[in-house]
Amino acid sequence: MNRWKSWGASVTGPGHLSGRVPNQDAWAANHFQWGDVLVVSDGLGSCPHAEKGAHAACEAVRQAAEFSFQRGRQEASEFPQLIQDYWRLLISPLSPEECSATCLFVVREEGGAVLCGMLGDGLLAGMRTDGSIDLLVADKDDSFANFTCSLSSPRAPLEWKIRRSSENVYHGFLLCTDGISDDLLPESIEPFVEALMTHYCRLPPEELDVDLKTTLEAWPVPGHSDDKTVACLYQAEDSDD
Repeated sequence: MNRWKSWGASVTGPGHLSGRVPNQDAWAANHFQWGDVLVVSDGLGSCPHAEKGAHAACEAVRQAAEFSFQRGRQEASEFPQLIQDYWRLLISPLSPEECSATCLFVVREEGGAVLCGMLGDGLLAGMRTDGSIDLLVADKDDSFANFTCSLSSPRAPLEWKIRRSSENVYHGFLLCTDGISDDLLPESIEPFVEALMTHYCRLPPEELDVDLKTTLEAWPVPGHSDDKTVACLYQAEDSDD
């Protein structure tokens, strides 16, 4: 039987390095007997504790997924509110407005369903078993005054993009913060996703970590300044060590 594995990296953007600001992105991958959880989050730079909000978002999704599994069901309609409730507990006693963060996740239940979710900016891509790619991307046309919906918003549970499918529809997922996705032209998104997954899902871990961080730190877009985070959950063959 094939296994599901993960990889990812996050690097501080040049703008934050020059200003001695910590990386405000975060990512996490968790593998359990019942399935897998992959999360990427981007703390909003205008918030004094953005990095705490991003790390709390990753932990909130993990806890929400475990709670849902223990109950024996994973309801797409309930999951966003559950994430927000856990997130608020994790950032306490800080206020939500001090820790605003976006959130992208994939929760895969072994032999069951896959739940994908996106709140705010970034990119979530699913590689189908037939080779085609499904995309969840931020709709910039719906934004106003540079507002990014995040976990601090009271209406956040209504703003999520949620997609639920059978586990056997996909063999991999790629998540990116907007430090990467905003630099991609619409027509280049699918080739970028395919190239990244094809390359890094074949590398051994010791080579992958160095190569991926080097790629993100040497990002080939003039003037880029934002933190950059990418993470992948993929189905690996038994021979893949």
